[in-house]
Amino acid sequence: MRASCVAHPPKERLIILREWQVEACDGDRCAGLLLSFFEYWHNIKLEQSRKARESNDVAEKHGDERTQDESLYQFHTEKQLEEGLLGLYKRTKIKKSLEKLERLGYISIHNNPNPKYRFDRTRHFLFHSDAVNVFLANRGIKKSGQCDKSGGQSTDKSGQSDINGSAIPEITTETSSEITLKNKNNGVHAQIINYLNQKTGKKFSPTSRHTRGLIAARLREGYTLNDFKKVIDNKVMSWKGRIVDGAPMDNYLRPDTLFRPTKFESYLNELPYRQPEENNEAFAFWYRKPKDITKETEDEDIESLPYPGLEEKLQEVYDKLGGK
Repeated sequence: MRASCVAHPPKERLIILREWQVEACDGDRCAGLLLSFFEYWHNIKLEQSRKARESNDVAEKHGDERTQDESLYQFHTEKQLEEGLLGLYKRTKIKKSLEKLERLGYISIHNNPNPKYRFDRTRHFLFHSDAVNVFLANRGIKKSGQCDKSGGQSTDKSGQSDINGSAIPEITTETSSEITLKNKNNGVHAQIINYLNQKTGKKFSPTSRHTRGLIAARLREGYTLNDFKKVIDNKVMSWKGRIVDGAPMDNYLRPDTLFRPTKFESYLNELPYRQPEENNEAFAFWYRKPKDITKETEDEDIESLPYPGLEEKLQEVYDKLGGK
């Protein structure tokens, strides 16, 4: 880095906002600054992780446990995030921008990853440089294509366009492999959304950037196509056609609800919802809506119930529902 003509005070906070970061965040400058902030700390965590891995390797060779933290999780309080952005944005805006970064797949937000502290609800962040690099690679391709069409830009000997004297970065083997991975996942995105549309009768777009960001983030966490299908199946069984407090639960059969990071794992591990069995009178009775239960139907059904002791339990439930 070039030396400056100004003698800047050492160790002062600094935040850099680049043009591509604003583009990557759909013009949200707060999100762009947060992206820069997480990138800075991710680079620090990479170096810390490398040193921790070396220490753990040495300990393991001597028969000791690997005690050093090799993870790339970042922990920042709301106050630290606000100060990291030099007070340019308040916490409400920062919260919305964090949600946007997560939707776009550039970060993911987690509870404390240490199993000893499962009760801890403080947020830990993971920066996904792969998603950022894919965006930059595609951005370079788009700009290159625009220059080729314009015909007014010069090219160097390698055929790369030169805009205002700055050559477009070369697409290396590394970035090409990232594009290949993204293209591979494109098919998965479409399969997941098509499956959701088939099960719900809705018309969600598999090309929606928001939806693709949610799916990409879950795929990076190790979830598979079958996991997505199971989540969809579980919640369709639970919610489709049901009305709670006058609101149709079908409204929640959408990517934003099903694939959100805080709920996906719990939805995946839910037991499928059981509909009442028509030939099981006792089971069907439990699932009756309160307005359908009258004293007459109660007496009629209780007399035919085949389970000893169930009459008293049903009476107790009926009383709690307001029966007299």
